[in-house]
Amino acid sequence: MALYTALEGKDGPSPMSQIVREASEEFGELTTKELAKPGKWHGVLYGFWPTLCWTMLILGAVVDLNLRWAANGSLGFSRLDERSSVLASPLGSPEALLLTRAVSLLLTVVPCILAVIQYRKKRKAAGEPLVLGGLEILMLFCTLWTWCWKTFYFFLATSFSAGYVVWDLEPPLWATQGLWLTFDIAFGMAWLVFWAVWLFLLPFSWLSGHKEALAELLSPLPFYLHNANVVLVTLELVLSQWTVNIEHSIFPVYFAFTYLYFNWWLYSKIGVWIYFFLDYDRPSSVPVCLMLCAITVGSFDLGGVVARAVTR
Repeated sequence: MALYTALEGKDGPSPMSQIVREASEEFGELTTKELAKPGKWHGVLYGFWPTLCWTMLILGAVVDLNLRWAANGSLGFSRLDERSSVLASPLGSPEALLLTRAVSLLLTVVPCILAVIQYRKKRKAAGEPLVLGGLEILMLFCTLWTWCWKTFYFFLATSFSAGYVVWDLEPPLWATQGLWLTFDIAFGMAWLVFWAVWLFLLPFSWLSGHKEALAELLSPLPFYLHNANVVLVTLELVLSQWTVNIEHSIFPVYFAFTYLYFNWWLYSKIGVWIYFFLDYDRPSSVPVCLMLCAITVGSFDLGGVVARAVTR
């Protein structure tokens, strides 16, 4: 009920809308208080329904590729060995992989906890309510979604490695396949966040004169969240037996579009866009959705190029 009340705001502006604006300033994200004004082609070429139709067509194409690649074996899951999830690359050993995974788990959990603590402290100092005890901050931004997913991945990976190294337990094939898929999402989204910040958010903040947003993006915690992610997933790729198959870029696309739809739902409740460029009432909505898909695929592949260069 507390969450529903905070989202709906029946008696005025919802508390959640103010939470989003303040948290955006705190974590260097870019929201907008101004809603797009419907133009001549609103409802035809852009708007909720046209944009929804375009995104469903994109997802339909992705699902079609997914089914085709699964049928012809291009995804490579059938060629995995049960121990692929716990054996190291030639650069290390299972014991070293366990150590790096445990450290990576710590380095993903701690910033999530710090984000919640920092957010709770600020809200309490201002005498403002918390919706889910402060955990709501982890639900708002795509960056924190990706960090929660990396925490999930490194928890599973560390558990698998510990079972193999300590008790000589080999994970079943289905668990190894699932862990590879989970890594693909973490890897692709980490690189997507990295490129989005350096190619879009930072230049936009600088060119538009948003000095506060620029300062927040470069402050310690946001800077760590936007950059350390690629270090952690690339190190995992280099030291493990995972490979980057371009066909696996479909999995981060699913994750990205899940966040897109969540963002639309949240806007319907609070009337504030967490990311202004996801506003379906802007004429650029359809091209942005296409770009989101293309950038997700490109980020995944480019991250693989970087990892291969590091390995060499």
